[in-house]
Amino acid sequence: MFSGPRVIAAVVTAFLLVTATGCDSEGSDDDAKPRWTRWHLDYVSPSPDGAVVDLAATAKDEGWALANRIPDEGPTEYHLLHRRGATWKRAELPLRLAKGAEFSNMHLDASGPGNVWLFASQLKFSTDDFEGTSTAMRWDGRRWRTTSVDFSVSDVAVLAPDDVWALNAGSETTDADLLHWDGKRWSGHDLPTDQANALAANGPDDIWAVGFRDDQPATVHFDGKKWRSVPAPEFRRPEPDSEDDASLWDIVAVARNEVWTFGTHRYRKGEEDLDTGIALRWDGHRWRKAPKPLDTALRKNPDLGSYGTRDGAGGFVLGDGLHRTADGALHMIKAPKPVAGRSGKITKADRRQDFDASELELVPGTHEIWAAGNVSLDVTDNTNFMRGVIASYFAGG
Repeated sequence: MFSGPRVIAAVVTAFLLVTATGCDSEGSDDDAKPRWTRWHLDYVSPSPDGAVVDLAATAKDEGWALANRIPDEGPTEYHLLHRRGATWKRAELPLRLAKGAEFSNMHLDASGPGNVWLFASQLKFSTDDFEGTSTAMRWDGRRWRTTSVDFSVSDVAVLAPDDVWALNAGSETTDADLLHWDGKRWSGHDLPTDQANALAANGPDDIWAVGFRDDQPATVHFDGKKWRSVPAPEFRRPEPDSEDDASLWDIVAVARNEVWTFGTHRYRKGEEDLDTGIALRWDGHRWRKAPKPLDTALRKNPDLGSYGTRDGAGGFVLGDGLHRTADGALHMIKAPKPVAGRSGKITKADRRQDFDASELELVPGTHEIWAAGNVSLDVTDNTNFMRGVIASYFAGG
């Protein structure tokens, strides 16, 4: 999932003036502004060697998350977390890991409490070849049921029990870029891209896929009947031999006429390869490059655009530190308060720990954002740790 507070701090100066009016204190009565200024930790793993890697918010105070623990030996161990009410509780993963295998390409997504999907692949390395199997499971509100799949998933958009789109990350039986579930079977669809990396939907007739084509950003739209390529701005430097390469990695559908996509622009300057973050905005008619100061913030910190979600009030949250409200103002989100390290206490060293988010979700019907990720400390072998966390941020509105 990426951008810790140590990185975000470097961009504060670049747009401090434009955010000063938006960084109000907790408990503000102004509903147009965020009421919290930092992430609040709702769950911290007991294990000091793991992370929360994905989540799906299904309703107010209800959701699922995917967490892991990294043992000293053997494959990474996974389990689920389920929230009903105010508390996240451990739940068993409804998948059994084959001997000698490891999980990969695991994804959670949902359209409601009775329609939660879990995708996972198992990779097994033998002495002669590489083997892989994939599984999709659906929670119907009472139990998990298996759905047969023959492909790995790189991203998924769940709209209904009979309307699921999944980007194909690898399959031995189909080379389709995109698979669609209609409640009975999967059908393949090709996209006019070299590679699609992310999906976002405002509804069954307004779905976007983004990635790259010919080393430049590619955006594709589904109107309920057909996928069509939509022209997007290119990113090329005027210098000769700059070897420009731009790709889109995530997309946030705020509304039908308000869609944002984020990526990176890699180019060569002299003998050095450089990366800058990029963003495009869809206004209902065309894609345009992001305005300043958002463009400035992303160029200085490309990882900010790795993950994003809408805030329920016309804006969006990026990574683990940036909130852009509907009026265009930027707000910094402070890291959560430190947690106990391996000692079981919050030591002086623990106060230097980092918070990294791997997935963001807007809680349906609210202005609250949930973040899956970890808090970690990288100092010495005796104090290193990484605890999985689920954090929340109230975006106002």
